[in-house]
Amino acid sequence: MNKLIQGDLKESSHQELNLIQSMYPDQFQWIQEPIQSANLPQSSSFRLTLESSDSNGQEYTLQITFTISVDYPQLAHPNLAISSNHLTRVDQIQFNEDFKAWISSNSNDRPPIGESCLDILIDKVIDLSHNFTCLSDLNPKNLSCIQSQSVAQTLSLDHLDMAWSVFWMHHIMATGKRKNIISWARELNIRGWSKPGYPGVLIIDGPAKAIEEYSSRLKSLRWKAIQQRHLEYYSIPYNRNSSSELELHRKIKLDVNLEPGIDMAILEVETMSELLRQAKNSGLENLVLEILKIK
Repeated sequence: MNKLIQGDLKESSHQELNLIQSMYPDQFQWIQEPIQSANLPQSSSFRLTLESSDSNGQEYTLQITFTISVDYPQLAHPNLAISSNHLTRVDQIQFNEDFKAWISSNSNDRPPIGESCLDILIDKVIDLSHNFTCLSDLNPKNLSCIQSQSVAQTLSLDHLDMAWSVFWMHHIMATGKRKNIISWARELNIRGWSKPGYPGVLIIDGPAKAIEEYSSRLKSLRWKAIQQRHLEYYSIPYNRNSSSELELHRKIKLDVNLEPGIDMAILEVETMSELLRQAKNSGLENLVLEILKIK
């Protein structure tokens, strides 16, 4: 590329960045500003913090991190990473994968390489953001009909019928399965921990009928290998006026140390040691070790 064309492209990119800054003055933040030197090509990066709405119309905040190489726009699109404390980790992964699938496709609305496109990319991210459900929609006041039925079916006059279970899988890798593991737990008022990778481990606790329904759905998916290593039914005293008393009897305790915005249904952990740390906090470490035949 000759220096004249290269200079024109740099000027065009610089003007586009100025335009984005003027459009989002309070939402724009430089991470690495472009170096204004023709002899020193340098990528630049910035972050936009925007408000959007989820599939239920609930507003939430998301961040888009742009990395613009010296090849933009002539030879490459900008790289984008999308994140939000209001989405589960699995949803954030799916969000980024959906965007990558679109930018790599032959879709008519995808901007061609060679054209300035930051505004188009921002609009696409906002469009995709409507496909997800933010965590603030998932509080107990918004229980689904299925979830409410699960609780009602396990409620006797003076106690709740509960269950907890441990699953071992050859692996948990597919994004779709990881998403199902979390979304089904939200739906059925189930809590627990999931360790993706090799091997996969899932530990769940909730109303007995909900655990049975969840387990049935889980087993219906295609797995290289899956074993339900443990299923135990138990009951807890029911006091309509004391949720703290109910919590005392749950097998899996809520982690009070979780950062705000972390999903309280199924918590994904990266390692077996982190899974065992969570189990220890609920007094289940030795039992989980025995069930998984680790010792």
